[in-house]
Amino acid sequence: MVKLKISFTQLPRLWNFKILHLIRKIYKLPTLISDMTIKSNEDYERQRNKRVAGMRSVLDYAMGILIIFVGIFLIVRNKLDIALNKRFPPDAIDWFLGSLFVIYGIWRIYRGYKKNYFK
Repeated sequence: MVKLKISFTQLPRLWNFKILHLIRKIYKLPTLISDMTIKSNEDYERQRNKRVAGMRSVLDYAMGILIIFVGIFLIVRNKLDIALNKRFPPDAIDWFLGSLFVIYGIWRIYRGYKKNYFK
């Protein structure tokens, strides 16, 4: 085994990653702190993406349900006796928009179920 004598005054000159790698290999030192921070940053990013995906999923479920209710209201509002029908009578546009809202709400719920946000 080769022994290197390195003083702290020589260390700034040796701050080359290849030399540090050789020193670490010779003395069997643990990995550099920068290697550990890269791994911990990757873990942090993975956990953060998981939390964000969970929150976006809940938002997609809630918005999907709300949009479906609005779509159903637009479809069946001609059967309801409300003041809005007297002022603005229902027509085919309400049925068409209601159908679009229901389809979009179903898609939002499906997107929340798949959780395919970061891929």
